[in-house]
Amino acid sequence: IKLLGRTLLQNGKRFCFVSPHFIKASALLAGVNGVFNAVCVRASEVGEVLFAGPGAGRHPTASAVVGDIIDIVKNPGRVQPAGWGARKFSQFHARFYVRIPEADRAALEQQLGKISWLPARAGFIAGITAPIEAGKVLSGGIQPASAWPIFE
Repeated sequence: IKLLGRTLLQNGKRFCFVSPHFIKASALLAGVNGVFNAVCVRASEVGEVLFAGPGAGRHPTASAVVGDIIDIVKNPGRVQPAGWGARKFSQFHARFYVRIPEADRAALEQQLGKISWLPARAGFIAGITAPIEAGKVLSGGIQPASAWPIFE
């Protein structure tokens, strides 16, 4: 699982968002760990290319946190929206990892279609959807406890 900032072009529309994603162990991004950040570019002529280097650690992270605190103090009352919400990118399509209370399994399948379920644990069950529109996952009747796109 990695936190990704992504820009996609699907059906002539651009989608930009930040979200946790499931990453296959064989993906180039899977090898980026520790204090390293990476940019992965997919292009028709070169395929997938990865640029990686140091970008985090205790001092850079501390500096960023202090900068955020100063910004909050200087701008009291400013609202910074967070979460998926019903924004334009809800039309983005992907397979999703979803996690729900086990009792909601049938209702979520009715809402989203076929889901490949994993074994249930502690009253929750998780599964992988077929490629669907993000808005169906995020604004339907059953709200998953977790809903993360899968990076493919």
